[in-house]
Amino acid sequence: MNILLIVFIILAIRTALWHAQNWQLREYRFDRMQAYLRTKNGRKSLWNLWFFPGILPRPKWSARSILLIAGGLFFGAIVCVLLSQYIALFWALLIGERSLWLGSLCATFLTDILRKKYEYRLYSQAKQIRKSAQNCTFIGITGSYGKSTTRRILTHVLQHSFGVDAVLATPRNENTEIAIARWVIANAAFLKNEKQCFAVVEVGAYKKGEIAQVCDFILPDVGVITAIELQHLSLFGSIENLKQAKWEIAEGATKRVYINAESQNLVAHATTSQLSIPVYSVEKPLNIKTEMNQLHFDFNGTQMTLPWAGAHFAENAYIALRVAQDLGADATSFASALMTVRQTKNALSAQKNSKGTWILRDLHTANLSGSLAAFVHLALVPGQKIIAMLPLRELGTAEEGAHKQIFEAVKAIGAELWWWRDDHAEMGKGILGDQFHVGDFDLFTRRIKALSEGDAVLLESRLPPNITQFFDAPA
Repeated sequence: MNILLIVFIILAIRTALWHAQNWQLREYRFDRMQAYLRTKNGRKSLWNLWFFPGILPRPKWSARSILLIAGGLFFGAIVCVLLSQYIALFWALLIGERSLWLGSLCATFLTDILRKKYEYRLYSQAKQIRKSAQNCTFIGITGSYGKSTTRRILTHVLQHSFGVDAVLATPRNENTEIAIARWVIANAAFLKNEKQCFAVVEVGAYKKGEIAQVCDFILPDVGVITAIELQHLSLFGSIENLKQAKWEIAEGATKRVYINAESQNLVAHATTSQLSIPVYSVEKPLNIKTEMNQLHFDFNGTQMTLPWAGAHFAENAYIALRVAQDLGADATSFASALMTVRQTKNALSAQKNSKGTWILRDLHTANLSGSLAAFVHLALVPGQKIIAMLPLRELGTAEEGAHKQIFEAVKAIGAELWWWRDDHAEMGKGILGDQFHVGDFDLFTRRIKALSEGDAVLLESRLPPNITQFFDAPA
């Protein structure tokens, strides 16, 4: 009996850790959790927790994750104690362990109430700091994709022209309301600088009102929208809601707005909106030329070189240069600035392994346009082409059509696709035939080892760690 109890305690701890990690990955958002549970993998994972890969799930430790773990274990223990008076201990333990998710759910509700009270105080403090930052120009950047890249390039170009000490940007992946408010508060001394300075703020959103909330306390002088495309559609509810949400950065800007003229959804929405400030539609740059590890394009009649993989980055770079120029940056320094800008972590990159095989990593992408752009870059390779990829998430009613585009694009470039989930596998098999494989790690690694010089493999989207680690290991 003691052994049975110990086994179930270990399983319960493991399950509680998994639930905390799962909520953390969805940013403790009920809408993101709901979208996840609509997928085959999401539903299956609830019943396969005991077979989770690895010894223990590893949520990032925080007060909230600890409360979720404690809440789950407490609820499961109560259920077990109550049921053990009426049924056999084994069944009481099993039901208690299986009900841990309810405790985690309740803990998420309670901590969400506390979070909202905390956020109100945080936003008010950040707004007061922003109002006193009279010499700092705030640039807010949003979009369905390309915002991190645009932030990185714009920040680098401004620093190259005005000095590193005159420009500050939000860190990578910290683009939510609460993360930006904390960033403002933490950098109050810089923002209140008596000299001219710039704050480059990347703003993300999953529903209407979130970007407006950020604009309320950062009061952006300049708004930049990189694109409006199908991403997180199941959270926004409709493409119209998505357009309105992204446009909030334009409505919150006080001096001018820049939009990407290549995004049809964005341009269409801009024509129906009326703002009291100028809106600049930035066209695609001319003479784009792509190599595996760099791209070239023209700006003001001068050829620019960006040492990044992927022609699609030219649009982001061009918008960043246009904004920087209008902010007074020295345009004659742009060419040298671009040559030294570091690529955004996990954005599309290309390097050869010891056998001469190209390894393309695009691990940050979670949208259709980014994936299709990566396929175009992969097509530059003349030899065999293999893609390892996960299904796209949170696309709502557009999900089936988006995945059909993916499979047809893979077929068009003659690539082989290794799919690491069951979602849409039947469609993939129907379009790609023998070139489509549902994840078999051992078979996949043998296939990769058979590649040689002139071949390539693309690691697309946020793949499981065992796949990325295989490519990180010495050949």
